[in-house]
Amino acid sequence: MWKKKKKKKEEGGGEEQKEAKKDEEKESEKKQKKEEEQPKKKKKIHKKKLTVVRHKDCLLADSMLTDLIEAEAKFSLGDRREREKNDARNALEEYIYEMRDKLCSVYQEFTKEQDNDAFRQQLTGMEDWLYGDGEDESKQVYVEKLKDLHVTGDDIVSRKNEFETRPQAIESLQQTIVHFRKLINEHANGDEKYDHIPAEDVKKVEDIVSKKEKWLASKVAEQQALSKADDPAVKTSEIKSAEREIRSIGNSVANKPKPTVEPPKEDENEKKEEDGEKETKGEGEGEGDKDEEKKEEDNAEQPTTEEEGNKMDEEADATQ
Repeated sequence: MWKKKKKKKEEGGGEEQKEAKKDEEKESEKKQKKEEEQPKKKKKIHKKKLTVVRHKDCLLADSMLTDLIEAEAKFSLGDRREREKNDARNALEEYIYEMRDKLCSVYQEFTKEQDNDAFRQQLTGMEDWLYGDGEDESKQVYVEKLKDLHVTGDDIVSRKNEFETRPQAIESLQQTIVHFRKLINEHANGDEKYDHIPAEDVKKVEDIVSKKEKWLASKVAEQQALSKADDPAVKTSEIKSAEREIRSIGNSVANKPKPTVEPPKEDENEKKEEDGEKETKGEGEGEGDKDEEKKEEDNAEQPTTEEEGNKMDEEADATQ
């Protein structure tokens, strides 16, 4: 029983809450309608007159203007010098780090041990100076310091480059020698391709090929006796120059064109005689044709058959 009474109370309380919510909704709707019905306030616009005053541009005197231009030029010159000085200092610093690292790796076998140690000490000493007394020097000082390092470093770099490029240059020169040796042999065997080339020209090719072939053999032998750390006996540029010299002489001979053979020219007198003979033949043929035509006409007038002759006899008897 007690539970049923409690449920009824709860149901009654729920209905009261619903009615209260409805009342609140009605009141809020009324407030909205009142606000909508009220007229909106118009915005007020205030207008004021503004006075415009013109000021003339500031004109500087010529002397003041030149002073400003000179000051600007000095500032830009100072900035450029500072930038160039920093670039030169950075270039010196980068070269020190790069060479010291490569002396222990890619350049090690291209320098003798004592030279390698001496150059690394020189680089270390330059680094100490750069971070000490040479921290704020002029551009020219940094440039001169870098040149001093290049005197030793460039020889090492050159030996490495020569070692890498020399074999290919030697092979190319040897192939050129073989190519023109073949030309010389074919000419000696009477090949039709070169039968128009004089023997004197082929002799020039043979001389230059023999000369450069002996020179190359001697230089290769000298180079084989040296180590990678020694200066090369022959440079790649010298080998390429020898090849160009052979090709210059050899191609000028090999590419010489064959002489063109022109048909023999006829004399003018012979041409005139031939033309005269043709004209006389033409006239003779024309007269022969006319005689034949006349003979045909005469034959047409005379009886050509026995029947025609008999007819003519009968007509004569009839008239008698």
